[in-house]
Amino acid sequence: MNRIVNDNPQTNTEVMFNLAYVKDKEVWIRGGGDDGEDCTLIDFTNRMCASHDCLFDITPNEIEEEDIDNTGDHLLECSMSGCPIGTAYFIAIQAAELRERLRTYEEKDTPVFPRKRINNRGFQYYYCGKCGHQLPAGCPKRCDNCGQAVKWYG
Repeated sequence: MNRIVNDNPQTNTEVMFNLAYVKDKEVWIRGGGDDGEDCTLIDFTNRMCASHDCLFDITPNEIEEEDIDNTGDHLLECSMSGCPIGTAYFIAIQAAELRERLRTYEEKDTPVFPRKRINNRGFQYYYCGKCGHQLPAGCPKRCDNCGQAVKWYG
């Protein structure tokens, strides 16, 4: 099994699976800032609301604990009335929460299935599904490079 959670995504698929993440107990959007930098979900939501002439706005230096609770209440009303920004807000929270739960699962010593490749001379070999290291013949129980448990088919 290849890992899905990645703190430095490179491909479009990796970015898609890791777009919303948790940092310092707050949801962040990868590349969601004005200049493509990461930003908090609150900043992202404020910018989206401003670009759609929404009346909702909380400036980052005015945020207090009760304002964050009010943000969820306000955006829930928006979402229920058909506002896509309110819906996206809750989807981002859900994605970040599920990503963190998946991270704990992936960090356990969960066995990975080896992957099959054919080299440039036409020979078939297997590599570790976690680190990509070529596995030696004989169906080893662990990758000798990263130590990941390997589960063989059958």
